[in-house]
Amino acid sequence: MKKLWIFLIIFVVFIASIFIIVSIKSNRVEGRIIDIDDENRVITVRNSSQDIVLDINNQTRLLDNKSHPALFSDFNLGFDVIAKMKSKNEELVVDWIRIEKSPKIIILKPESNASVKNMVKVEGVAQVFENKLQLEVRNKENKEVVYSKTVKTHPIGIGMYGPFEEIIDLSKYDNLNEIELYAFQYSSKNKEIIDRVSINLNVVK
Repeated sequence: MKKLWIFLIIFVVFIASIFIIVSIKSNRVEGRIIDIDDENRVITVRNSSQDIVLDINNQTRLLDNKSHPALFSDFNLGFDVIAKMKSKNEELVVDWIRIEKSPKIIILKPESNASVKNMVKVEGVAQVFENKLQLEVRNKENKEVVYSKTVKTHPIGIGMYGPFEEIIDLSKYDNLNEIELYAFQYSSKNKEIIDRVSINLNVVK
């Protein structure tokens, strides 16, 4: 009988622990920022299963990747974030939101593994030296560079993220099926490639 009681106690503690873990996770939102409404202070986050709209109010704590206080303007498209929800007046509100990852260069469109045609429109945001970054396209099969260009970003202030946009013409390359699109900048110190990101794309003729 004593062993049975010990087993029951352990079982109850185990179930309670699982419940607590599930409850904590259910009140957390993790994903990538896909939209920011500055006027209404709304951040839309996409995770593996859905898009989640987060209303940021005056009581929401904004945190950078070191958990230091941040501003709403510090959050940018393409950032990975975690938000903690809490119950208030029988509704879930954002208690805090923290930046988990903030790459210097972010390709927003097209998405990785998307199918594209000869004219590829590339859109993104970046925080780069002298507002310049490099776009490069390689044939995935033989790694040949078929396109390379310096692109300007357009931030609203010094040291801020700015959008960039470029249309890449691949019409003269008949043998392209799969390509790798790279975006990077050169270090101001030694001209080495830094902050490089890449996506794979399928070319449809």
